[in-house]
Amino acid sequence: LNIEVAGKKNIGLLRYKDYSENNPNDMILNSTTMGTFTFGNGAKNSTLIRTDKYGIQVKKDISATGKDAAGNDFTGSGNTVLHSNGETQHINNYNTITVGKGYTQTVGMAATGTKVSTIVNILNEGSINLQAKKSIGMYVDKFTQGKSTGSIKLSALGDLGKDGTYGDAENVGISNKGKFTFSGDIEVNGKKSSGIYNTGTTTIAVGANPTDKTNIIAKNGATGLYSKGAGSSITSTAGNKLNINVDAGTTKEGLAVYAEDKSQVSLQNANISVK
Repeated sequence: LNIEVAGKKNIGLLRYKDYSENNPNDMILNSTTMGTFTFGNGAKNSTLIRTDKYGIQVKKDISATGKDAAGNDFTGSGNTVLHSNGETQHINNYNTITVGKGYTQTVGMAATGTKVSTIVNILNEGSINLQAKKSIGMYVDKFTQGKSTGSIKLSALGDLGKDGTYGDAENVGISNKGKFTFSGDIEVNGKKSSGIYNTGTTTIAVGANPTDKTNIIAKNGATGLYSKGAGSSITSTAGNKLNINVDAGTTKEGLAVYAEDKSQVSLQNANISVK
């Protein structure tokens, strides 16, 4: 099965809300069932894979380079790769998602609902690599839950100005309005970007292996952790296995942790480096 999503507000593969109740098992998308899944030229506000009922497991790499054969940008925007639509649904990523510079405002994985979820709606145990500005690795709304034990990387800088400096990138590794548990790695780049932007409840954990670490890297004007709003919190249970590294680069800007408007942040024994 090969799918290319182009145009506006389209969906490549949808597990429909009226899907038969005789088979509630997860749909498995792997090298046997998947060919090439990608975004095409000019894709806008579209979704590659969405479930409105039950679960989907993605076990094959997904890549959208954003370039045609001549090297020209496809200039897509506002697209979502994997979307769990509803508090009882879920999508799990076990492989690598790569979206190129031609697709701005991309969301790697998104979870949305209308009632409070009791399950993890989006799970990343693979890698999410987004290369265009204003992108979000994983998004969780106020009703849903997310978890990442893999890696998330947002590499785009802002647009290069006439003065030779870069503008705002506005990338976010994890945007959490509900509940999120993070361990693994986040790397985020550019001004007005955040490794984790939290207005809900985020727990930072660490893997079970003795050598496991949880790493957050913020580069070129980015902030490692940003938490905002009364009742919101970021709490680390990783102790000294949590590393937050900020590299301002040529921007001479960067911040490890910022809490605003009565938000609570607890990072006991974390290793924080700013340079």
